[in-house]
Amino acid sequence: MTKSNHVQSLRQARRTLSGQTGFSLIELIIAGVLMVGMMLAAGVFNFSGDQSKATNILGIIKELGGAAARYNVDTTYNPKAPVSLFNKSKNTTTDTHEGVAATNKWQGPYINGFAAGTNGEYPLDAYVEGANATFANITTGIPTGAATGYEVVVTGLPQDLTLALISNCNGVTYATSSSLPNDHATGATCSGSIDATTKVGTAKYLYRTK
Repeated sequence: MTKSNHVQSLRQARRTLSGQTGFSLIELIIAGVLMVGMMLAAGVFNFSGDQSKATNILGIIKELGGAAARYNVDTTYNPKAPVSLFNKSKNTTTDTHEGVAATNKWQGPYINGFAAGTNGEYPLDAYVEGANATFANITTGIPTGAATGYEVVVTGLPQDLTLALISNCNGVTYATSSSLPNDHATGATCSGSIDATTKVGTAKYLYRTK
């Protein structure tokens, strides 16, 4: 083969390669790196999202607990639902845990008004659709020396968010539902549980004992 023919053959091969279908090895490597990067980024964003929601919801339930404590200072009673903190008419005998009307002693609002749910709960739809917060009175699972306790109870939380919320509250990392404290007897400010079937969790924040 002459030099001229050899050059012509190389040119023909280059044209053939440049017109072939599919991807080169380098292109496939680049695509793989980009795909892995996007998958990692999605994982980081999801983790950050749960942490951000947990921080925001924890702030809300702490404020609800603080408002309920201020309510108790004025009225000596404890509300069954957050709506009692800003709506004076929702302070009848059926609205306090003691079964005594707090209307005459009420000096609120103790928290900014919101669109309360059917039972006066605080909706958390801005963070998790269907989740809400309300109050509960407990007499078991509380720290030694206390006779009764009052909680902010948050229901309808996804599993990962439940774990993140209670971890943030107690300053302890809980990786699984079985590691969560199920009450406050050992001093945990927040306790909770996650349904094994639905993976929907409940978090409870103890804001007051007596």
